[in-house]
Amino acid sequence: MTSVLIKKITTKLNFKSLILVFALLVFFTVQNGFTEENDSKKAPQFGTVETVHGKIIRYEEILTPQGKTPNIRIDLSTQNKNLSIDIGPKWILDQNNFNLSAGEDVMVIGATIRIGSKKKFIPSEIQKKGQKISLKEAEK
Repeated sequence: MTSVLIKKITTKLNFKSLILVFALLVFFTVQNGFTEENDSKKAPQFGTVETVHGKIIRYEEILTPQGKTPNIRIDLSTQNKNLSIDIGPKWILDQNNFNLSAGEDVMVIGATIRIGSKKKFIPSEIQKKGQKISLKEAEK
């Protein structure tokens, strides 16, 4: 009888200790995750909206882990720089009969965000030859 009682007490103590250790581990992980050394954990800083004009030098369909519709990425050559832009799922373009290919001149409206020391251009609209597609409306 005494051994069963001792076993119950130690089991409860071990469980409470385990919860306390887990809570402390989570707390310190979160605290350390938002330091200068760990850019991937930083909150994004949004830049101003900008328009880039250029020629598509590479068009790529990237399969998602789910294996459904691929995501589209283009590399755009502008006057000042080359820019890699993730457009989004291919179905957005397909649904709007909007095709992209290497060699085409396009205008992309979007904003550059900064996450730590890394920058990423997030497109909201693409225009070419009188056609345009709003990527923000397609997400709704």
